[in-house]
Amino acid sequence: KEKSSDYVIREMDIALPNGLKARISEKITYAPYRVKFQIIDHPIYRGHVDNLAEKISDHETQITYSLYWENKNTGEIVSNNDIVKNAVLKTADYILKSI
Repeated sequence: KEKSSDYVIREMDIALPNGLKARISEKITYAPYRVKFQIIDHPIYRGHVDNLAEKISDHETQITYSLYWENKNTGEIVSNNDIVKNAVLKTADYILKSI
């Protein structure tokens, strides 16, 4: 939706757990080895996801995903490992297809 030298704003259509669809937007900021996805508009959550890449060796990189989401209605902190696992698998699949 919007791109500058400091950030990208993207919108995505997602499927909610109840089967309905929603459009979300997020601001993506990046620095070497660090990417942050800050929720701008989401029907359920507020918060962000941090991705940190660290060189392990000449042939290995470790990527750490940190999810900081809060339910806007209940204040409950999200600790759903399946969300993070799916994000990691999608990222890995994208990387492998790009090689």
